[in-house]
This record gives sequence, C-alpha cells and structure tokens, in this order.
Amino acid sequence: MKILGIIQARTGSTRLPNKVMMKITGKPMLEHLINRMQRAKSLDELIIATTRMKEDDVIVDLAHRCGLRYYRGPSKDVLKRIVLAAKQYNGDLVVRITGDNPLTDPIGIDRMVKKHLQKNPDYSINFNEPTLPCPKCLPDGTGAETIYASVLEKINKIRLNAGYREHVTLYIKEHPEMFNILHVIAPSKLRSNTSFTVDTIEDFNFLDGIYNKFYKEGEIIKLEDVISLINK
Repeated sequence: MKILGIIQARTGSTRLPNKVMMKITGKPMLEHLINRMQRAKSLDELIIATTRMKEDDVIVDLAHRCGLRYYRGPSKDVLKRIVLAAKQYNGDLVVRITGDNPLTDPIGIDRMVKKHLQKNPDYSINFNEPTLPCPKCLPDGTGAETIYASVLEKINKIRLNAGYREHVTLYIKEHPEMFNILHVIAPSKLRSNTSFTVDTIEDFNFLDGIYNKFYKEGEIIKLEDVISLINK
C-alpha cells in the first residue's frame, strides 16, 4: 500500500489572493508547510496538487525547488483534482493537506495514519472543525485528513454540486451514515479552541507572529510550544 501525502494548493483565493505564496520569515507560507510535511515518517511520497492556471506556475516552481513532484488539474473541481493526482502517483491511501495551514503537525499526521491503518475506517480526521466538531482533536489549521483513494473515486462518480467538489471531503462529513468515520484524538497538551488556518490577512498576521517568535532555520516549530503559549 502506498501512502500518498497530497498538499492541495493554488494561488487563487477570494478572501486572501496568493496567500500560499505570501512570505513568513522570508519563505513562502507553502514552503514552510512542505518542510513540515517532509518530517512525516508515515508518508511514502509527498506531492503538490495545483491547477493548470498560469498563475499557479509559481507553485510548480516551488515544488521543483523543494524536490517534490506535482499534479496539475481542474481549478474548481478540487475533488477530481485530488482523485486524478492520487491515480497518477499510485496512491492507495491519501493524506490530504491544505496549503493554507502552515502549522500542520507532522507528528499528528503519523499518529493519524497509524490509527487509520489499525481501525481501517473509510475516512479519518484529526482536527476540530465546524462541520465535524471534535474538541479533543488537534486545533483547526494543524491537522489533516486520511482517506482511501477508492473512497474518493466512489464520491467522484456521484453527481455532486459545486460546493461538494470544491470542499473535497464535505460529502463524507455530511453523510456519516454512508461512511465509517474516525476521529483521531490528540494529547490534551495539543488541544486548543484557536484556529491556525489562514483565510484572512488577520489570520496571516497571527501566523506570521507565531513564526517570528518560534521559527529557527533548519528546524520546524513544535506545535506543543505554540499551544502552550496560546493556552497561557
């Protein structure tokens, strides 16, 4: 079984255009995320899934610079993009990571993959978010999702509206009677009600402040240190 980490990223964003390429401590936010995900031991390969849009050439350039392979697919049908990316790189199990979460925790990824392989659900999630709340999971913006490629293909064949195709796993979250869903609980020291995802300039400034306080070149920020400061 090949476990494929897919970072979903594009420069187009309604609320904060080009956010994944905005620089934090001199590096694009997406590069910080890539550096963190390269520490996840459970992933057999890490790739970038972006669009065919000319504006996303910069993401492909970054993938090259970081030594990653990439897939370019539909700009609006993100579900199809992820399905085709998994197919191109022979992924059996997909760990879906979103490009606007520069504090995604690699240890949390490994914990989730281990639990997924033990329990064998259709879909695992290890962070707290509004559609599928889990206060005992990692904070929003620090986690990811694990799903079998075959399950993604099954969903892709359903005639879904644009919202479901843009938000890849929303159909699963809203139809729990159809899927076996696993919440992967986080250690208590890593729990927080704070969101670390970047949707607005205020979010970006918040993450920029965290990176300026904790980041050291060649290392990655420990989520435990950030949560400890936030909780204080």
